[in-house]
Amino acid sequence: MTKKEKILLMVLVMVLVIGGVVIWWTLAPSEEIVEGLTPAALEKKAEEMMRKIPDILDFSIFQHPWFEKAKIYGDLPVEAGVTGRDNPFKPY
Repeated sequence: MTKKEKILLMVLVMVLVIGGVVIWWTLAPSEEIVEGLTPAALEKKAEEMMRKIPDILDFSIFQHPWFEKAKIYGDLPVEAGVTGRDNPFKPY
């Protein structure tokens, strides 16, 4: 390896290590969050989040004329038919 390649390899390793540390630091759960969530508190938090969904989502986009002009192709509801073989890995 030439000197330039060694330096480039060292820089790459340093970037990977620093990136790994940053990702680990940001994604690692803090102890207070883990200790503070009991099943009852978690259920309450989930219910609160579910109540907020209609406020977050905006379904008015479906009132646009483009969506109103859309045609349905095929039969609804779609029924699953028999497809494929019983064992796809079995040779012919």
